[in-house]
Amino acid sequence: MRVLFIAGALFTASILYSSVYSQNQAHPNASSFSVGGLAGAHPWVGGTVKYWFSDFLAIDGAIGFEGDLHMHADITYNRQYFNFPRGDMNVVLGGGIYTEFPADFDFGIQGVGGVEWFMPWAPWGVFAHYYPAFNFLFAVNDTWFFEPWNLVVGARYYF
Repeated sequence: MRVLFIAGALFTASILYSSVYSQNQAHPNASSFSVGGLAGAHPWVGGTVKYWFSDFLAIDGAIGFEGDLHMHADITYNRQYFNFPRGDMNVVLGGGIYTEFPADFDFGIQGVGGVEWFMPWAPWGVFAHYYPAFNFLFAVNDTWFFEPWNLVVGARYYF
């Protein structure tokens, strides 16, 4: 509980700092890089990074805990499909691989779909992603083959 409180306090302080001292909105393009945190069901809590190859194509990854250590990496296509009143809103589609270990070793593929909103007053992006996943090792460790309930929310700071 203390770790979540400290992480929340640091996140809040960084938002306040960036909103006071930076008037730049995140405009990801080729070679943009971001780091942040996430929470949800795939993993429960962890860190995330994203690197943009072009204005539309990016790779993102996460490492965190979901009972076991969870890691995933995805190639995503990001596009602004509609106008948003404040900031930019991108639709995110893609897919990749994931693994969890050591107790129940899981390995599989996952899709990703979601949105990412870029704050107009700070270099932050806030996102919500849905990860339907197929576990290739379901028969070995007696888990589900298809995991349709993986929803994650988080935020990233863009450099």
